[in-house]
Order: sequence, then C-alpha cells, then structure tokens
Amino acid sequence: MQRDFHYYAIKALAQKAGFTADEAEIIAYSSEYVDDAVEYQEIELEKFPEIDFGRLSSSKFNPICTAHKGLQRIKAFSEDIQQKVYISFHFIPEIKENSVNFLTQPKNNLSTELIQNAIDEIVGKTGEERIQKLIKLGIAIHSYADTWSHQNFSGRHSSTENDIENIEILQGTEWVSISRIKDIELSAMPDIGHAEAHNFPDLSHLKWRYSKSSNKNLIIRDNTLLCMQAANNIFEVFKKITNSNQNWSYFDYLFLQCFNKKTEVLEEKYANFVNKFSDVSFNYDENKWKKDALEYIDKKWFYFHIEACNQRNYVLNRISNQKI
Repeated sequence: MQRDFHYYAIKALAQKAGFTADEAEIIAYSSEYVDDAVEYQEIELEKFPEIDFGRLSSSKFNPICTAHKGLQRIKAFSEDIQQKVYISFHFIPEIKENSVNFLTQPKNNLSTELIQNAIDEIVGKTGEERIQKLIKLGIAIHSYADTWSHQNFSGRHSSTENDIENIEILQGTEWVSISRIKDIELSAMPDIGHAEAHNFPDLSHLKWRYSKSSNKNLIIRDNTLLCMQAANNIFEVFKKITNSNQNWSYFDYLFLQCFNKKTEVLEEKYANFVNKFSDVSFNYDENKWKKDALEYIDKKWFYFHIEACNQRNYVLNRISNQKI
C-alpha cells in the first residue's frame, strides 16, 4: 500500500471511528512514517530528551530503520535487512504452533497480536504516554494493513515464495501482459518481498494477476477489494478503542471511490481523499516529526523509534526459533 492508504485512509478511518483530529493525525502519521523512516545512523544530540529508551547512549541516538526504499536490489540480500525491515514491518509472517509461515496472509495472528498489544497499552493512558501508545498503534496498523496488500509474498529471500511470472493487468475487460522489457527488468529483481511484482500490489485501484514460478497457479488480485477489506477491519480496531457505534456502511462508498481512483499519480489520489473527506484535514510532511524532535519542540519522532524498536523485537522474538 502507498500513502493514499497508510496516511489518508488511516486518518479518515480514525476520525470516523471517534478519535480526535489530533489523535487521528498521530496514528496516521506514524502509520505512513513506517514507509519513510530510513534513518539508521547515530545522531548527535545537544541534550537528552526526557525519555527512557535503551537506544540513547552518551549524547547519541540510534533510530530504527523501518523503510525499504532503495533496498530492493543489493541491501535486500542482507539477512539482517530481511529480518529487521521487511519481516518486522511489511511482511508479517504467521505463527502456526511451533512453526512459521513466512508467506504473509491477511489478518494473520502475529499482525493481530501487534494490534492487540497496542490496544492494551493505550487503555488508561493520558498525556505523553497516550501519544506514545497511539504511535505504537499507528506502526502496528501499517503492518496489519500490509498483510492484505502483501499477501502471498514473504519478507525473506525465497524463489519458491517470491519468484513470479506472467503478470497481466486488467484494462477495461481485457487482460494485458506487461511489456517484454518490463518483464525482463522485474525478473532481474531479487526474490524478496514483492520486488518482482514492482509496485502492483500497492496500487489501490489495480486489478492484476500473476503466477508463482514454483507452482504455476494463477493468482488474481483485486487491490481495491483488498483495500476495502483492510479498511473495514482497521475501522473495527479503532472502534474498539473509542467505543464508537459508528456504522461502516455510512461512508464505505467514499472509501471505495478513493481506492478505485484509476491513476498511478499519487497526488491525484490524495486530492480525491481531500475532496471526499472534506471534514478531515490532511497535511503530511515526512520531515516534520524529526525536525520538531531535533529542535526539542516535541518527542513524537523519538517515540516512533522507541515503538518501532519494540515491534521489531517482538516480531523477531516470536519467530526466533525459525531459520530465515
């Protein structure tokens, strides 16, 4: 999924479910920032923020890299990247008794655990503690949403799980194969995540199909339907926290119109959300939280990395007895 879901849809869903506009912004910002947090090198601090976090050492802060921008070709081959970035945040596996199914499946039990952990920690929290736990929820929501868009792919290097072929896009009523050049380009990508599927799993309007090289079974994907399923489930998660009795059917058609906007130009998708949800204010700047944190205006960026570290540790601990 892209920013139209991870930020725009999430903020609209959170507000419709009863969160205040400020709280909805915190949840949605942290949800989207999972795709934008590429920091991993130590940062010098002029003074200590008043937080308790093991990644503070002397005057330095070690942020958590949760994003996979630009990692697909070379760095993705690192087992460390596969575990700490892909599997921990974007391709949540499923725990089955004493085994792990690394192929991501919608609403799998490990992604649901992440959601429940966040819900449990939000209860009774106020002030800065509540802000931090809303950020925890936003990170978990990102991973939970990705279980729909990234289904049937894994975050590890595996030709069995991630090598695909015969990609076709539905154009009108006809299935059209991608160009030969594009096919060659994608086939050269590593068998990690959905690298060989390009951004097709993340485009909210796309209807497409492909087959796995390992078994030749044809898989048909209606991304709009998957986005609607994810949005409905996330709305129910939010309602558990706010105790809202709001009915999904009151505005599900608005989300359908947004997800089904047939364009790959993200700015047009964003504008569609602004138009359909005129009562929601959208204003995402991926640099704002970091800038405010390093200028000591607020601590949300620090909280993000604390909770990202907590999620990564939780996921890796749950699968620690399995060979990746």
